[in-house]
Amino acid sequence: MVCVGLAYDYCVGSTACDAAKHGFVTTIVQDATKSVADSTAEAMTKRLEEAGVHLVLSDKFLMQKKLPMKE
Repeated sequence: MVCVGLAYDYCVGSTACDAAKHGFVTTIVQDATKSVADSTAEAMTKRLEEAGVHLVLSDKFLMQKKLPMKE
């Protein structure tokens, strides 16, 4: 499962944590989401790491998935 959108520190992060808890290999594309606040983003990052969610940037994600990139 790949998660993007608003807000990293609430909806996106909680969705990713729940997906990982239910056995999905889960990735958040960090530069395709935005946090409400820095303090809550730090707490969510810790939750995500503990849940085993992968955090990547879009260029690395696209290369891993071998998807074509627009120029």
